[in-house]
Amino acid sequence: MVAPLAAADGTEPLLLEYVLGVLGSTGGRAALPAVERFPRHPHPGVRREAADAVKERRRRLRPDREGTA
Repeated sequence: MVAPLAAADGTEPLLLEYVLGVLGSTGGRAALPAVERFPRHPHPGVRREAADAVKERRRRLRPDREGTA
């Protein structure tokens, strides 16, 4: 799911919002670089989901959170 997202420049914004939300909740370490490209997307909903996903991914990857990531 991450590889196609990395090249998703022409993807429908609603689909991007959905995928970014899923990756924020469930994606692994590989998701973070792809998700980090979207906080500057022209569509406000995509920017919001991307920012939330980055925040969630970073929170889950913190070393002080045992049993997550």
